[in-house]
Amino acid sequence: MSRSVSPTATRVPRIVGSPPIRAGSTPIRSNPMEEAWDPGVPRVRRSGVDSRAVVERSTIPADLAEDSYVHVHLRCGTRVSSQREGPAMSNAIIKQEGAGSLVADNIWVLRMGAGTFALGLLAGGAGALLVSRSARRTAGTRAPTPTGWPVNFAHRGGRTIVPENTIEGLREATRLGPVVLEVDVRTSADGEVVVIHDETVDRTTDGAGAVARMTLAELQTLDAGYRFTPDDGQTFPWRGRGVRIPTLAAVYREFPDMPVNIELKAELPGAEEAVWRTIEAIAGQARTLVVSDSSGAINRFRAASAGTVATGASIGELAIFRLLSLFRLSGMYDAPFQALQPPETYKGIRIVTPGLVRAAHRCGLRVDVWTIDDEADMRRLLGWGVDGIMTDRPDTLARVLARS
Repeated sequence: MSRSVSPTATRVPRIVGSPPIRAGSTPIRSNPMEEAWDPGVPRVRRSGVDSRAVVERSTIPADLAEDSYVHVHLRCGTRVSSQREGPAMSNAIIKQEGAGSLVADNIWVLRMGAGTFALGLLAGGAGALLVSRSARRTAGTRAPTPTGWPVNFAHRGGRTIVPENTIEGLREATRLGPVVLEVDVRTSADGEVVVIHDETVDRTTDGAGAVARMTLAELQTLDAGYRFTPDDGQTFPWRGRGVRIPTLAAVYREFPDMPVNIELKAELPGAEEAVWRTIEAIAGQARTLVVSDSSGAINRFRAASAGTVATGASIGELAIFRLLSLFRLSGMYDAPFQALQPPETYKGIRIVTPGLVRAAHRCGLRVDVWTIDDEADMRRLLGWGVDGIMTDRPDTLARVLARS
């Protein structure tokens, strides 16, 4: 049973260091960084105790809201539908879990107009609000967070100094010192996992056409160094030198002791299983981190690998973690990932902060930031304690690290 009231959208001032929400009281916001708003919150009465839905507003880009959930435990509650101006908020379905607690399975990170999110949270009883550690846990193994990896992530091998996503380019990167090999993968028409960034071969080779419509044999006739130029088209030093589009398996064989960061593309459902089979075949689980912007792609990979390979947060999961960290709740999030790999800023909004790095480390997560090519930015991020820096200039980062 649910009740709702008409939306009022009354704005309230920011309150710093406020106490927990108490049953039957007006919701008090505790986020010192953002303005909060009250959408006209319904009350639900169960066993003599009032529950109230609370919505906090945070300026995170709206297009990051992608199939993202937060799970919360309540001391009391029932089905609640919060109402507000604009598109309707998804219902929070509260279900009994055990004798004394209730769990909300579907509280969405929601769009709040252009450029914002809303996170629906429920507070009940004496203000007890816990992000569930058990609600998100899936059966099977959980890979450990990669530790001891080099800070220097050679983005596509260091694409401004060598032909990107090629064995030759990756080999050049390894000569700079300890690096993580960062590569992008797709599948060919015959199901082989190949290392290439774009949907087509046009930008990086002497060929044309979609990767997914070409067989491995066809792809490997192309010159993958043909279009690389280090000087804006004055020279093309890698043309005609036999540089080919490699398979993921070839990368693992060529660099048997190197950590590998693999990015999956969202538009390739089915590729996740092929990537997992490649990693499993060479026993590369312990030296691999798989990431994707897409929650669908990364969740399909997690299912295929049964959690045996470390993964990064999708855009939606990153948004949840960042938002919860603003409310000092990130430590209660049962994250299904081992790494955050955010850009430093996104559409003018700062994503990476010292506080985000600290919150991630408290949760046992690593933070790898992309794509950083400026020395001053590298030094600042190192000072903040980030674990990895993805760069198109691994040579520059190697010099910075040598001096630090």
